[in-house]
Amino acid sequence: MPSEETPALALVLASAGAVLETARETLAPSDWVLRVAEPGDSLAPFIAESPALVVVDGSRAGRLALDWVREVNDGLEGQTPIVLVLGADAPEVVTAAYAVGASDVLVAPVGAEQLLDRIRFQTGSTRLVRSVQSEVEDLLNAQRLGGTGSWILETKSGLMHWTPEAERMLGFPVGSGPRDLDAFLDCVPENERDDLRSALDESAEGARSLSVRHRLATRSGGERWLEQSVEPVLSDRTAIGLRGTLRDITSEREDETGEGQQDRVDALTGLASRPAFFEALRQAIGESRDSAIAVLHIDVDSFRSVKHSMGHVFGDRLLEHLATVLCRFANAGDVGRILGDEFAVMLRDVDSPEDAIGFASRLQAAIGTPAEIDGRTVSFTASIGVAMYPEHGSTAEVLVQNADLATHHAKQRGRNSIECFRAAFRKSVMRRFTIEGELRHAMARGELFVEYQPRVLADTRIPVGVEALARWQHPALGRISPSEFIPVAEDTGLIGPIGNFVLETACREMAELRLRGLPIRVSVNVSSWQFAHSNVWETITGILRATELPPDLLEIEITESLMVDDGSDPDTAVRDLQAIGVRVALDDFGTGYSSLSYVSRFPLDVLKLDRSIIRDIDSDPHSESVAAAVVRLAHSLGMEIVGEGVDNSPQAEALHRIGCDELQGFLFSHSLALDDLEEWLREKRSGS
Repeated sequence: MPSEETPALALVLASAGAVLETARETLAPSDWVLRVAEPGDSLAPFIAESPALVVVDGSRAGRLALDWVREVNDGLEGQTPIVLVLGADAPEVVTAAYAVGASDVLVAPVGAEQLLDRIRFQTGSTRLVRSVQSEVEDLLNAQRLGGTGSWILETKSGLMHWTPEAERMLGFPVGSGPRDLDAFLDCVPENERDDLRSALDESAEGARSLSVRHRLATRSGGERWLEQSVEPVLSDRTAIGLRGTLRDITSEREDETGEGQQDRVDALTGLASRPAFFEALRQAIGESRDSAIAVLHIDVDSFRSVKHSMGHVFGDRLLEHLATVLCRFANAGDVGRILGDEFAVMLRDVDSPEDAIGFASRLQAAIGTPAEIDGRTVSFTASIGVAMYPEHGSTAEVLVQNADLATHHAKQRGRNSIECFRAAFRKSVMRRFTIEGELRHAMARGELFVEYQPRVLADTRIPVGVEALARWQHPALGRISPSEFIPVAEDTGLIGPIGNFVLETACREMAELRLRGLPIRVSVNVSSWQFAHSNVWETITGILRATELPPDLLEIEITESLMVDDGSDPDTAVRDLQAIGVRVALDDFGTGYSSLSYVSRFPLDVLKLDRSIIRDIDSDPHSESVAAAVVRLAHSLGMEIVGEGVDNSPQAEALHRIGCDELQGFLFSHSLALDDLEEWLREKRSGS
């Protein structure tokens, strides 16, 4: 709550009514300064005042309130708690509200005491989170300025976790450092790997610190020298992990040995090498006299898939072709190969960011022009990030880093996109870093739990199953959307233990529900990571035995990526599970590869149509025709069809009309805790 010396500003977005009066009753005596905006008002002037709290009345606005929350959250860059009040008739909006930025959601009617309690919690949590994020940012800034990075190795799981600066030293994009020790050792020359592994083992077994120097083969083909200070992470005097600090000592090593500087030309493409490009950029900044310079970071879309399907030699030819294209647009010395399939272009004396983006658009068009490579006519795309000197950074390192961040956000928008750096991008990286760190402790602290969304028959609307969904309630960050923490879990390998937790919890709770006279099938997602890193057959059968849930009450959901991933072989496990009665469903059909050839050859019981396919099915005849064709094919292969994301009756009627077997979505119910699910099922079965 605000102090007496510095009254804080609260924005209340509400029309006249109970919520506005409750907000006034709650905040005025607590020394808040109130600003009231009505629906339809421009929010920009209110956002410009940087309120410390926002209360949104959505009790009569339904989904329109989500637009208000999104606009306020975007304008305040996600740094301000937003309390949303919804009407009792709009429970389906709750999940979506958290996804667009709501910190807390209350259901009307709301009393002053209840609102005050939630405001105290949210403002206190925000101060705590900002303090933690500030400490993390200070650490990362110190590492960046000091040229150091750090990592943590978990002894039990074998997973490694890297700070952004450590990932940059290894030549990895932020957020994609080596997942485990073996992957890290792959970056070390082969004749030094055993010595480094022995040193790390010695530190863990002897619970003592040590220092070691070794070479590092960067992903761009170069070589660096690192010095590592390693110390054990202790619990009850037992090492449960290792913590390492990295320092790049290449220059020192060259001084010691008399070795020359790295080659200034990239051996594959003939472009400036990474060190040479940075040197040229530093020189340009020194000579700029504050005139603008743009840095474009170019990253080939889906390059890993190209190399996987076409071969490494073809991948090299593609990079050589891209280098040729880039040199048609800029002087050779102003173009560099930064890392793998990542390139950078420096533009001198640029008038504005718009000019740089226009240049990037022309460059993107040239890259996308079909070309003949090794006798094949191919077309590929690239995503481009733009950073401007001095607006987005005063040093070469910061400029390239921020252009890289912009490219990352361009890729999130889809292929062939361009983004100019914004300060919010760095905050999103900090948010991800915070989410990753907190997620590692979420299960141990009991913050993760499972809810269930019902599935009903399309014709009778009788409940026939539920989908188990992971949920996370953090004491400071509040309710964190699965769309935010599941990708982090997949990237870090945490999806394995989280997936097993959801599977075990779902089977145990459905067994309890069965004993209460309400047997119902539960569907649980099993990730590609679990198939690749564990024995799924043993895990699932062990959980079924322990919970005494009949196998025919379990359905596992897999994704299309699993069927085309050469790193996993799920066929045997899937068939063995089906043999004991477990059903197998393909989740989110229509969002990934969508290859019907994979569907026809893979043993499946259920095909779940993604919401993107059925979103316009009630209004677009083409969408209905596509969905109907998929339904006919699935039925011909003996599969049932489930329509996901059904939000309204016209969608449900259209899906029933084309032969869909089951439906799932907010039209029938949002996700429910076990006790609420039991109550919902009893109401449905009693006909109420």
